[in-house]
Amino acid sequence: MSGTFYLIGVGPGDPELMTMKACRVLMDETDVVAYPGVEARTGVAFEIAVQAVPQIKEKEQLPLRFPMTTDQIILSSAHEAAVQRVKCALDQGKTASFLTLGDPSVYSTASYLGEAIRSEGYTVEMISGVPSFCAAAAKLLLPIASGNEQVQIIPSEEFDSSFPGTLILMKVGNHLPQIKKKISDSGRKAYLFENCGMPGEQIYSDIHKMPDRTGYYSLMIVK
Repeated sequence: MSGTFYLIGVGPGDPELMTMKACRVLMDETDVVAYPGVEARTGVAFEIAVQAVPQIKEKEQLPLRFPMTTDQIILSSAHEAAVQRVKCALDQGKTASFLTLGDPSVYSTASYLGEAIRSEGYTVEMISGVPSFCAAAAKLLLPIASGNEQVQIIPSEEFDSSFPGTLILMKVGNHLPQIKKKISDSGRKAYLFENCGMPGEQIYSDIHKMPDRTGYYSLMIVK
């Protein structure tokens, strides 16, 4: 009998934001801990989770390599290799848990793994985590949406500044000059978050004081 595959969101960085369910599954049900990484016990998701559940250090480790590239051939090959390694553990009757930043349903590699493995008849369960933009909004006591306000989440600089609601712009680090000009021209208010919940966290609420480049873990909320 094959084991269950859990997709676990560890939140944006603060280990205290991990859910009780995520911690329980990792502590009591998980045999194999999987996560993006080249070496065992490394990677951002693992480093967050281990602060909340130190016991995962002693469990079987399964680091999975996901190269930072847009080349679909390379990505497909990496995804397939990861799927095969997870299936190998599941076929031994082991329960495996894949750790992912934020929530596994929002722009996460976990969704590719989960769907590929579920399509082959394995049991897959998803455990929600706090999305980075929700944690960011909480930092400023900023409601993302009120009343009938609309929300649009976009993973690039290709957004419509006239959208009549809140814009959540993900992965903005490499496109800030274009994004800042677009927002400035629209007269809207923007907040930039870098490394939310992680060491080196920075929050900017003045578009004229925002840098032109930030790291990978950056997002904007535009009101």
